[in-house]
Amino acid sequence: MRRSRLFFRGGKVASVASRWISILLIIFCFALLTLVSSCDSDDNSSTSSEQGDDDQSDDDDSAGDDDNDTGDDDDTIFPDDDDDDDDDDVPVDPDHPSTEVGVFVAVDGNDDAPGTMEQPVASITRGLTLAADAGKVVFVAQGLYREAVYTTVSLYGGYRTTDWQRDPQQFVTHIKPTTNSALVVDGAARGQPVTVDGFNIVGAVDDLHVYGVVIEHGPAILSANTIACRSISHDSYADEVKSYGVYVQDGAQVTITGNDISGGPIRYTGVEVLPYGFQAAGIYVQEAGDLRIENNIVNAKSSACESLGAYMRSGAPLITGNSFQGGTGYVSRGLLLADVADAVIINNEIVSGIGMDSAGMFVSGEALLINNTVQSNIAQEACAMSLAGDFSVINNVIKPAAGTERIGICLDEDTQIDLLNNDILAPGFTDAYLVIGDENVRNIAAVNDCVWTGCRQAADNLADDPALLSLFDRHLSEFSPCIDAGIDPSPWYDGPAIFLDYDGDTRPQGDAWDIGMDELNEILLRVMGRGE
Repeated sequence: MRRSRLFFRGGKVASVASRWISILLIIFCFALLTLVSSCDSDDNSSTSSEQGDDDQSDDDDSAGDDDNDTGDDDDTIFPDDDDDDDDDDVPVDPDHPSTEVGVFVAVDGNDDAPGTMEQPVASITRGLTLAADAGKVVFVAQGLYREAVYTTVSLYGGYRTTDWQRDPQQFVTHIKPTTNSALVVDGAARGQPVTVDGFNIVGAVDDLHVYGVVIEHGPAILSANTIACRSISHDSYADEVKSYGVYVQDGAQVTITGNDISGGPIRYTGVEVLPYGFQAAGIYVQEAGDLRIENNIVNAKSSACESLGAYMRSGAPLITGNSFQGGTGYVSRGLLLADVADAVIINNEIVSGIGMDSAGMFVSGEALLINNTVQSNIAQEACAMSLAGDFSVINNVIKPAAGTERIGICLDEDTQIDLLNNDILAPGFTDAYLVIGDENVRNIAAVNDCVWTGCRQAADNLADDPALLSLFDRHLSEFSPCIDAGIDPSPWYDGPAIFLDYDGDTRPQGDAWDIGMDELNEILLRVMGRGE
């Protein structure tokens, strides 16, 4: 009983105290609200929704705060936000076009029409003018458009004229001018990302140059297009003749994804000495910046001098899941990177063409190379991979083709390198796995001993035939020694690309990563009755 009374008294005291605390809290909150209401609503907060909150780092969903920023609120991968005073725009879905977000173009349209779905204009140029004025994108129906296009707004092709259903493979939209570059993209003009998606684009001859697409500035996205160049012939060896499928002048905030791109061919019709200024490239990048190149098929056709699958200069590009093919030329490269810093190159097929000087890839600067398949082609000097700078080379198939001397990797004397779990094929008597200046490493045990110039670490490299499916199909066969012979690359790079292969299959499928661009699909093998 005593314990009950004591408990009751304690509860009563607690109840009285609680009542006074509640009263004090109410007074405090009222005072705080009065103070806040007298302050300016521009709190520079990334979460505020006040109309008066005109900070630049957020999006306040009101007409009073159009901060012209595309990295917030209702943005998708398509450019839709902050391009008008409403600031809460309808997202652009190219598979469901509407007059609310776009201007419509059809070959049987009329340039005096308003550009609606029911009344499209006839030319892309007219559509772009209307779209720029209204803050919209442009939807272009199937057909042939013989005009050189300069755009600061997004373009989507591949529509059926009758009902605007979209299938870029079936309802092909061609941009094919008779002169000049087919398409020039400038994302900086309006400060909005410019997307070009679903076109067949062919560049024409402009003096001594042929460019399919020119990206002057980002932000820009080039996706799901087929891009090529008309052939060019020239008879003077002293002139510079260029043919680029895609020419990127400034790669900052530029993404090139899911395209089929080719540059060239360039024919030399003269009889003088070698024309050193002739250059064909699928992709040519003047300044790479933070350029992203993903899941493209890129090749250069023949050139009298240089034929490069892709060339990039400076910056820190991310290059994943592509096929790069150099063409026939005196110099042929699948991929050439010059003076890059922190480039990341993962899951690519990189192959040079036939030439006197042929290398699958050449890189100077700093780069991380993971799970690529790199191959040189027939040449007098056939070095599969040439490196100058600082590198980590992990899980790659490195395969020089026939030549006077086959070399797996050529290194500059000042190069520093980690060389781990690669398959380097150089089986001939006069061939070398590594060449560092005048130093030749001619057996794989010496490669893994890591006593050669520039070696930081080397281990578990193979010297076996990778047993690819064929000369032109560089996927692994079920008999490949590269299966489960790789190393987990996550200590060097933890991005999502290391967990997928060239085809998008999950890595690892077995006990460890496979070597090369391909991860053998062991589930498929079991279904076919050839696995364990």
